[in-house]
Amino acid sequence: MTSLAWVDQVFNAPPARDLKGPAKYTQAFRTPTTSDLEGVVDTQGYTETAAALLFDYFRNRGLVGRFKAQPFVTVKAEFG
Repeated sequence: MTSLAWVDQVFNAPPARDLKGPAKYTQAFRTPTTSDLEGVVDTQGYTETAAALLFDYFRNRGLVGRFKAQPFVTVKAEFG
């Protein structure tokens, strides 16, 4: 999971899941960002929205190179 090829694959793939409308326990949000060409990033729930806002802030300060919401899915049996 830490190879550069894996990182490139994650960033070049579409989001792991499509967040459109209400979800089971949380709500999907279109969070404004200056780090994305479209100007928004799709997040789900307040913790993911807060994380996206923080990553956007960190990227604008040069502390993070890039980030992506819903980057990949893990399997509990494989990763614990």
